[in-house]
Amino acid sequence: MKKLLDYGIKVTLNCDNRTISNTTLTNEFCLLKEYFLVDKKELKQIYLNSVEAAFTNEEVKQKLREFA
Repeated sequence: MKKLLDYGIKVTLNCDNRTISNTTLTNEFCLLKEYFLVDKKELKQIYLNSVEAAFTNEEVKQKLREFA
């Protein structure tokens, strides 16, 4: 994970179909931080990468960026 980020690859974090996988995006970010030792700056970049890759309009993306 760290190497991908270091090479500038746009890593995203997703949690499709939460009812089947029994997880949340928040939980996935916590696991990422715990097991891959990703720092706060990297977590923010992954979040922003995810927003940019989302299948939604620019207005929704702008609102999501405000959380970062």
